[in-house]
Amino acid sequence: MNVKDVMKKYDITANGYDELYQEEQGIKYLSAWKIISNMKGKVIDIGCGTLLLERFMSAYGTIERIDYIVGLDISERMLLIGLTKVSSDERINSKLDIVRGDASMLPFRSSSFDFAVSFTVFTLLPIEAIGIIEMDRVARRGGVFTMLKKFCRLPLDRKYETIGETDKDLIFVLKKEINSKGELGEGSD
Repeated sequence: MNVKDVMKKYDITANGYDELYQEEQGIKYLSAWKIISNMKGKVIDIGCGTLLLERFMSAYGTIERIDYIVGLDISERMLLIGLTKVSSDERINSKLDIVRGDASMLPFRSSSFDFAVSFTVFTLLPIEAIGIIEMDRVARRGGVFTMLKKFCRLPLDRKYETIGETDKDLIFVLKKEINSKGELGEGSD
């Protein structure tokens, strides 16, 4: 899918996105919870959509560990709906910025963030590995991402490994300071 097609698809489906995908996304978040619940510092959510992850983290009390979070999405409509949904949650609003952008060309300097997360976004890219390369570039300590099993064409790489799965998705950890068990390694805070 090209960028314009992805943007159009999510602009059109934005109003019903949570109703269609909230439960499925929640299962992915729980599958990667060990990493998500231990993230600290600056975080980027690549393909944040309607800010479901940020709302999930707020509901479970882990948003407090984050100093600053950037939600990036290609769909302006998804971002606007997400902002409306978090407008009354000061725990999120006090540390959130949103950016309309492309996962294959992140508009940030290298090592701008401590952690990066991306749920089922890279499968939409013409070359999914580019999203992982970009995630690796901006995340200083590591991250977590998911890929749809039926579309996953990732080559073997020592920078990431599978740490779990759901019915539809594989869950990967981007290894820097995160070990294969999804735990922060020694020398990290």
